[in-house]
Amino acid sequence: MGGTGQIIPVVLCGGRGSRLWPLSSPRTPKHFLHFDSTKTLFQQTVQRCADDIYDHRPIVVTNSSHREVVFNQLEEIDVQADLCLEPEGKNSCPAIIFACLLALQRNDNPNLLILPSDHQIEPVEQFNRIVSCAAGVCGSHLLTFGIPPDSPQTGYGYIQAGNAIFREAEISISTVGRFIEKPNACDAQKFCDNGYLWNAGMFLLNAKLFLAELKRLQPELLKLATQAFDMGRLNDGALEIDPILIKSIPSISIDIAVLERSDKVAVCPVQIIWRDIGNWDRAASMFPSDNFNNKVEGNVEFCESSDNFVHSPFHRTCLVGVDNLAVVVTRDAVLVSHRAKCEMTGLMANRAEEPDIQINMYPEVDYRPWGEFHRIDLGEGYQVKRLRVEPGQSLSLQSHCHRAEHWIVVSGKAEVTIGDVTRFCERDESVYIPKGSVHRLANTFSEPLILIEVQTGNYLGEDDIIRIDDVYDRVKK
Repeated sequence: MGGTGQIIPVVLCGGRGSRLWPLSSPRTPKHFLHFDSTKTLFQQTVQRCADDIYDHRPIVVTNSSHREVVFNQLEEIDVQADLCLEPEGKNSCPAIIFACLLALQRNDNPNLLILPSDHQIEPVEQFNRIVSCAAGVCGSHLLTFGIPPDSPQTGYGYIQAGNAIFREAEISISTVGRFIEKPNACDAQKFCDNGYLWNAGMFLLNAKLFLAELKRLQPELLKLATQAFDMGRLNDGALEIDPILIKSIPSISIDIAVLERSDKVAVCPVQIIWRDIGNWDRAASMFPSDNFNNKVEGNVEFCESSDNFVHSPFHRTCLVGVDNLAVVVTRDAVLVSHRAKCEMTGLMANRAEEPDIQINMYPEVDYRPWGEFHRIDLGEGYQVKRLRVEPGQSLSLQSHCHRAEHWIVVSGKAEVTIGDVTRFCERDESVYIPKGSVHRLANTFSEPLILIEVQTGNYLGEDDIIRIDDVYDRVKK
């Protein structure tokens, strides 16, 4: 537990990131991906709060299906956090309610810094100085941060600042005149010309004041969220919100539920470099330009082309005589979009579940409690994966109705159980698991286990698993 005077960082990472399809997916949203850094956007957000003004145990609110990737990414940067797991996303307001209730279990009057997990901020030191100064208004106001715009963006909300209520050093905090949802291009230009601010979606809140405003403005929402929180269960270090009660909670943002209706809201302009990695056009800002303003990640060549962004780490990609395109190439999908239309990528991703549309929403990486697997190839009657099993971890004792498997050890040492027989396989050794056989794979050693899995059969879906025993409590009762 941190001291009562420290600000508790709250990282919200429950979104799908569909506008960064095909790299981002429901299983691995954009905030868990690496772009131009060795750290993911989520890890960068957590590390932003390493200053002594913060409690060094953040609260992370995420989807239940992302439990393991959050644990793994926190472990990589040596940070411990309190996890709040939502069985289904309900937008930012319920998530912030859960974070406030969790923070109040730590101390009786906490201030919370609410951070989306898909932003980049520079310089971090300047942002933290502003947060430290601004904390003085938390007792009387719910504080949002505004970014002075450098262009008339239609993908952001805007804030009109009102009368100044607090000044100290480099910051000035004002009341809010009005909030504006994402405008059209003409209005966006007017807002920029008149000194409006981009709504950064970052907030500095006193938990008690926020919940008191909710009780006044949204009593039913607060009641439903509190019930779902109270009926949640602590499971392996994470609080799981009740999966039944959460269904009754409306999906609503903090802006619509509280900030646009409360008279206790203030805005603090922050002069920083701020990037909301909301689509591929904005993601391009993270990469350097060539002489023709092309931005590249991967193996790409251009001929008479300018102002393009290309992400193609796996395939050689060539652009000839085209301008202002966003091109994203993964192992199993290609996106080509005009950069001005990148917001529409989410529409394509959302159509993936329609029966007449075949779009692969899922990347080749899938995180599991024991490690991860990469899809290498998939065809009629076969699938090839690369599995990484972390030291001391094991897959469930299981069988398959429709497929057989062949495991080849690439590095490390595998403990393989088939039926009543357990054996060890080292590098360059392999083992065959017939269809229907009860089997388990484990890594009981200190080094990671890497192996290639070749599946063959008439059905290769991930739901063709009958779990008999599992250390991660995934056996269906």
